[in-house]
Amino acid sequence: MKHLSIWAVILSCLATPAVGDELYLLAGSKFNGTVIMWGQEDITFVLKGTTINESFDISVKSISQIILSDNTIHVPGEDSWIASGGLSQEQLAGLGLLGQPSNNITRFEEKGTAGLISPAKIMATRNPFAVDLSLKKMSGYTDYHIEIVEGYITWQSILAFPLDGNKLTVQASYLKHPFKDPKKDLSFELLYARYMTDPKEAMVDSDYGVYEAGSFTEKWVWSATKSTAKASINEISAKTLIGMDLGNNIYGALILGYRYLKCSYDIFGIDGWQQPEYGGEIYSFDVYQNYNVLDYRISYHLPLAGIKLDIGMTDNVMIAGELLWHPMSNVNDFDDHILRKKTAVSQCHGGGWGASISTKILAGHLKKAEIFVGAGFEMTRVSTTGEQQQTFYGDDPGTTDIDETGLSYTDIDNSINLKQQAIGFFMETRF
Repeated sequence: MKHLSIWAVILSCLATPAVGDELYLLAGSKFNGTVIMWGQEDITFVLKGTTINESFDISVKSISQIILSDNTIHVPGEDSWIASGGLSQEQLAGLGLLGQPSNNITRFEEKGTAGLISPAKIMATRNPFAVDLSLKKMSGYTDYHIEIVEGYITWQSILAFPLDGNKLTVQASYLKHPFKDPKKDLSFELLYARYMTDPKEAMVDSDYGVYEAGSFTEKWVWSATKSTAKASINEISAKTLIGMDLGNNIYGALILGYRYLKCSYDIFGIDGWQQPEYGGEIYSFDVYQNYNVLDYRISYHLPLAGIKLDIGMTDNVMIAGELLWHPMSNVNDFDDHILRKKTAVSQCHGGGWGASISTKILAGHLKKAEIFVGAGFEMTRVSTTGEQQQTFYGDDPGTTDIDETGLSYTDIDNSINLKQQAIGFFMETRF
């Protein structure tokens, strides 16, 4: 915090400034006002139309150049840069910059996509570009649940496909200061992620019927199986963030964006049991272990809106959190029961939410780049409903009394759900 007495030091090698200095940041932003104090690491700047009560301490590392009202140009790191000095109280008064006594000088440092305008050095950067590389341990399932009503019995099937594995994520981001208020910023994030391993968890399939007559209800599970899953899972997301310094080392942002998740499964083997007749004999089996018995494809289209909150704990440590809402989400899936020569297609609609929390630490520097490391946890939940259509493209070998080729069933109630969580480690480089 700087006191008024410091400003009694008169600038050396500088003509008396007047309102009309131009401040240019490396991120491309320009601000009009007055430089009231110079330094090797920081300057103090008053925006045009304000007083010293709203002045900003700005990191020299964030500055491209300063053009004073006398048209002299001053560039950090060059001989033209003024190492120290400041306006006297008389000069401040003459420029009309004195307000009521205040300690409300704000620290302003150019931030990268990590997201904080604060006194914390962790937020300082010489360039608005950032690249994040992360490895995440994933878990969860994507499942669909169909229901067919026949009289007093509702026949139901649940198929769940695993989402566990190791996911590699690359994210690029870019920050701008297009607003007149230097506390506000605009940033863009683009992410691509891919699972590097197949799931270890099984794909599971359960079939059952629920009999309801008046107050009497009974459930009969007549089949339960598990299979091995090989998967190709990819994700793309894009976000736009409008952020603002909230003071006290806290940065907040509004988020708008879109997330696309595509999962492709090849399912092998059937291990489980069946009870073809109610109360009858139960048959166990473990067959087709090297045979592709089912293919499944599903894509999630998830618009997103939310909030971001970053808190600078120390000069080198930050805690970040996001809360997202997925309105008007759409899901498309395709299921090929290869053994039964039957396909199932669905379109479902609904919504969901997501949340994440992470800790970021400034680990060091590499030439002009800053290196950050961190760890975090995230989760996503999506629930949708719609209808499924089943079509036989051949005769089901499991039946002998009818040839199902070309037979189609429509308007089958279906719900598709996503439950996904991750714990991961990441490294961020800001150039």
